Amino acid sequence: MSNNIELDDLSQPRGRRPTEDDKDEGPRSLRSPETRKTEDGSTSLWAWTLATTFAVFSMCLMLFPRFLLFLAQESGGRGKLTSLEEYLALQLGILLGTVSLAAISMIPNDWPASPLLTARQDRSHPLLWPMTGASLLMAFTSYRNQSVGALATTVLWGNGIIGFFGLWLVCPVKP
Repeated sequence: MSNNIELDDLSQPRGRRPTEDDKDEGPRSLRSPETRKTEDGSTSLWAWTLATTFAVFSMCLMLFPRFLLFLAQESGGRGKLTSLEEYLALQLGILLGTVSLAAISMIPNDWPASPLLTARQDRSHPLLWPMTGASLLMAFTSYRNQSVGALATTVLWGNGIIGFFGLWLVCPVKP
C-alpha cells in the first residue's frame, strides 16, 4: 500500500500553475492588500446589496411597524400591534441598521475605506463603533419602554453593559 498522496494547489485559478513569484509571496492570507485585491468587485457588490436591503428593512421596521400587520395578517385582521411587537420591531430595526452601516464601512478597497488606523485604534475591533452605538441606542429605547415589563429591563441591562464597556474602550478616561 502506498502512502503517496498528491494535493492540488487550490489557491491558484484553474489552469494556472504557480510561478516562482507566487511561491515567494507566501500563503494567500499573508499577502499584502495590493496582491489580495478582488478583481471583479463581487465582494463590494455583495456588501452594497446587503447594506441597501438591510437599510430598507430597518427603515420599514422603525418608521412603519404596522406594515408587519399588513404583511402577516389576511385582510380583516387586527389593526394594531401589541406593545411587545412594536418593541421588538424597533430593536430589530436598530440591529439591521447597524449591520447595514457596518457592512458599508468594512468594504475592502472601496469607498468608504476601512476605518482609519491610528496609534490608539490599531488594536480595536472593526465592529466596536457600530455595536457600541447600537447597544447604547437599544438600551435607551428599552429604558423609555416600560410596556413590555421585564423584557425591557433585561435588554436595558444587557445592552447597557455592552454599550458602556464599548464606550469606555472607544473613549478611554485618562487619569
